[in-house]
Amino acid sequence: MAVVEVVDVMDGARGEWSIQGGWRFTVPFKVRCDSRRDGPRVALRASPLPYGATYRWPLVGTPTEADPTLFLQSVTVDESDVCDGGGGRIYRLSAVFSAYNPNQDDRGPVDEDGVRDPFAARPQVSGYGEEVIERVWQNRAGQPIVNSAGDPPRDGVPFPTSVLNIEVVKAMRVFEFSWIEELKNHVNASAWRIWPAGSVLCRDVVPRQEWFADAGIYGWVVVFKFAVKPPVEVDDGGDEVTLSPGWAYQLQDAGLRQKVGGKLEWILAENGVAVSEPVNLKADGSAAGPTDDPRYIVVDLLPEADFGVFDAPPFDFPADLFSINTGA
Repeated sequence: MAVVEVVDVMDGARGEWSIQGGWRFTVPFKVRCDSRRDGPRVALRASPLPYGATYRWPLVGTPTEADPTLFLQSVTVDESDVCDGGGGRIYRLSAVFSAYNPNQDDRGPVDEDGVRDPFAARPQVSGYGEEVIERVWQNRAGQPIVNSAGDPPRDGVPFPTSVLNIEVVKAMRVFEFSWIEELKNHVNASAWRIWPAGSVLCRDVVPRQEWFADAGIYGWVVVFKFAVKPPVEVDDGGDEVTLSPGWAYQLQDAGLRQKVGGKLEWILAENGVAVSEPVNLKADGSAAGPTDDPRYIVVDLLPEADFGVFDAPPFDFPADLFSINTGA
């Protein structure tokens, strides 16, 4: 029980074009088996076309026309008949081609044996802006915000800004819950993709166990939630001034005590009594004078993680995951 011959059928090919479906071609061919007991499965598996093949006509012989933008969609057994004068069977089949590319499906690519790999599917990405309120101490030119007496606001000025939130959804064959602890609420320790260090916060890693019928196993659908807030710096004509430090925090450099001769001393008011409100400090820790500009310090609170792990197994984020067709 075996296939003896696969031959072209030069008559009966069909083609069509529609606005919604585009080009579609149906190409017939025949399969001759050596036993009349050979079923349609034997004939179908004798198709000369692997999954992902592109259109050509005829199929078996030297093609006289082809189109690499049209892909094999299906192979159908149309009819069968017993061979004349012999014990075999002939099947007539039809191969259908259209523009749908099976290797660019969100469910994953298909190999030559027709097996889909859902874990090789490109991750799905979505994004949205979120308004947050930041406390700032400089205006957009990098100049300190002070009142008419030269004092800065104690808690800064509330300022609405936008944070870019990105969600990546990926099918994964394996998942370890320790990854949540290692990545959630961490910022990138070094430059990652197009963003400098400290700009990307992994807000959450949310796994969901799911049955993958194509693979015949349980796997995971994992949602990675990122928030992007790059640092903003301006040149005030001298040194660069940090307006927003990304996911770090900016505080006014002020206090009730100062450094004098390497020792801490209470800052005294003109009447000799210790001040009850924080006083601006210089870079050396001494009390600033009324004509000195306020200073600010940046405090890193969030732990860091190597976000390069997302670009390597088992996460395997594509190199163009955030940049494809965005101009970035």
